[in-house]
Amino acid sequence: MTGEKSPDQPEADFALISNLKCDIPAGIAVFLVSIPLSLGIALASGAPLFAGLITGIIGGLVVAPISNSALGIS
Repeated sequence: MTGEKSPDQPEADFALISNLKCDIPAGIAVFLVSIPLSLGIALASGAPLFAGLITGIIGGLVVAPISNSALGIS
């Protein structure tokens, strides 16, 4: 079956768009859960708290929708 496309699988171009309705709420949940952890790690390491907040934003709101993983939250 190498080289054949399954009719059940979405096209690679549309995979990101078709999963956005599930990925956006999951990304928001990851972001909200990771805020205290990101701020705590930033505080403990001596980094500015703003750096921890940016880390939570990138991890939750940017990476979750583009990762295309069904197990973003476990």
